[in-house]
Amino acid sequence: MRINAWLEGQSLRGQALVGVVVVAIVTFALNYSSGPVAAAGTAAISGVVIGGAYYVGLRVFSE
Repeated sequence: MRINAWLEGQSLRGQALVGVVVVAIVTFALNYSSGPVAAAGTAAISGVVIGGAYYVGLRVFSE
């Protein structure tokens, strides 16, 4: 099953959660040189902010 087909079958919250996880992993990897604690904090904040915006965008533009 392709990723797009799988994501389309997910709820809006599920899609946003996948986005949060992807953003957090990438942000953590890019900021790891600053230290693991700082990278984890930055990843958590970025994931929540970007994931929240993604969820709101999905809700607004999906209808």
